[in-house]
Amino acid sequence: MSKPKYLECIYNAPIVFDLEELEINWKKVKDHCVKYGTLYITYTDGTIQEYEGSIDDPDYKWAETVGLYTDDWDFVEEVDRYGS
Repeated sequence: MSKPKYLECIYNAPIVFDLEELEINWKKVKDHCVKYGTLYITYTDGTIQEYEGSIDDPDYKWAETVGLYTDDWDFVEEVDRYGS
């Protein structure tokens, strides 16, 4: 096994867009994307709207994934995220 230098923990932080609350009629949506936490919608009539989502802080109790990496950030192994 390569000698690990870094232990990296990945956490999820959801951003929620309540389409009903934002009064978005999905049948009229032509395209959409999310960048930097902002939802951009292009409607079928050509208008574009921006919406801010509800951002929750990550739950830092348990990481989604934990990995060990070498000094060059080469993957060594995944670690049991619950420490057992």
